Amino acid sequence: MFLKLAEKESAVGAVAWAAVYGFDKLSKDARNIVFKLADNRDLAWTLAMPTLSNYDKLPDDVRNELLLKLADNDYAAGAVAGAIVGNFDKLPDNVRNELLLKLADKHSAAIAVGWATVYKFDKLPIDLGNELLSRLLLLIIQAPFAYFFSVFAFFLGTK
Repeated sequence: MFLKLAEKESAVGAVAWAAVYGFDKLSKDARNIVFKLADNRDLAWTLAMPTLSNYDKLPDDVRNELLLKLADNDYAAGAVAGAIVGNFDKLPDNVRNELLLKLADKHSAAIAVGWATVYKFDKLPIDLGNELLSRLLLLIIQAPFAYFFSVFAFFLGTK
């Protein structure tokens, strides 16, 4: 039944939540659905929130692979960047650093990567911190008004 539900677009969100929360109880075929969703450009975002909400309960290899796949998707990248900020010290250094580099080139994740870089700069290897700052500055130079308004909206939302 689970596999049939996963084929229905209207049920994808519920399937994603169920699959991530019960990952350890799923059959191998059902587990593969999670990774197929992560590879789907239009549906990957449905996995972002369940993965982030169940972050510490997923097996490390599954969590890391899902985050890396989701980071490739423009629709899910912002949520993955937020997960890095919220779980900075929990991620293995190599996975965290690879994710930050992937996400630093994506407009949808740039602000969260910027916050992670600034607030955790002392915990990053110096060459990685400098590379992230360079990439982020390049994005800002390419579209300065977009980032100005994004940061402005962020600060309005935090008051």
